[in-house]
Formats: sequence, structure tokens, C-alpha cells
Amino acid sequence: MNAKKLSLVLMLPALLILGAGCGPAAPAAPGSTPAAAVNQEENLNSTPIEMLSSGKSLECTFTSEPIQKGVQMIGTYFVDGRQGKFRMDAQANVGGTNLKTYLVGDKESIYSWSDASGKTGFKMAVDTTAKADKTAGTQDTSGVDAKMDFKCKGWTPDDAKFALPADVKFMDLDATK
Repeated sequence: MNAKKLSLVLMLPALLILGAGCGPAAPAAPGSTPAAAVNQEENLNSTPIEMLSSGKSLECTFTSEPIQKGVQMIGTYFVDGRQGKFRMDAQANVGGTNLKTYLVGDKESIYSWSDASGKTGFKMAVDTTAKADKTAGTQDTSGVDAKMDFKCKGWTPDDAKFALPADVKFMDLDATK
């Protein structure tokens, strides 16, 4: 399997896991995350949807095996629950190749790219992701309803985290239908 196909295989499950959670966030109290909450770390057994809709701003680390047995994905998940934005930086070692994958999403769109995909990324509308999730039958432990173990701490959102890379051209998957 070449590197481009491998990166797409790694990005699509991540889209299914995280993508449908980009709906409107629950309202939160105005202001940023209190400094005391930023430094306090807690273990959460949660779904990405619950984290995004909580209204909290979090920086979480995770380890999972979402693709196939023996392919472990580790990464960091940044959530700005007030604005309904997220970013996931993940990596997996597949057949001796270390692949880094990135997702940035908001209430309308999800963007994904990887180191292996060169200067090409993918854009998908949130409602399309939700439909793909239903079509894929992901109501089991591999879908957006899957609880994962996260180690989280409060985070003061930084809009730069949600900026798309200027050197990556995003192909709109909804426009190719």
C-alpha cells in the first residue's frame, strides 16, 4: 500500500471517530478557562462528541487502536468547546512507517491531512461526515459513540491551533460527488 493510500486509510477512521462531534457546542460561561483549571489534569472516559459539546476547553492525550489490531494511534486532541472547534494531532506506526495525521474541525467543516499526503488534504462538511457515520453503521465501539480514555487538562484556546496550513491544498470531498 503506498503512502498516500495509507494516509487516507488513517484519516478516514479518525474522521468517523471525531467528525460527527462538530455540531453546535453547549453554551459556556463567558471568559476563558480559569488558570487553576488549566493545570489540573484528569482522566476522562468520554467520547469526542461529549468533549466537544461540553463547552469546555481541553487539551487531551489519547492512545487507541482504531484501525486494526497492532496499529496503535497516539495523539493530542485540542477542544475549544465554546466555539465548537477541535484539532487532533495523531501518529501511528504501520509496517515500520511512522505516519502523522492532522484534523481541524468546526461546526461546518472538517479538514484532514498527513505528512504522507504531501501538499494535499481533504475537506468534508460536518453533515456529510454524520451521514457517512450512519452509513458505516458505527453505533458500536469503533464509532463516534465510542468511549475512549483521555488524559485531559483545561486549556486556554489559541486560535493559531485551528489555523490550516497555508502550503496544503484541500480537496473538497463534497464537491467531487
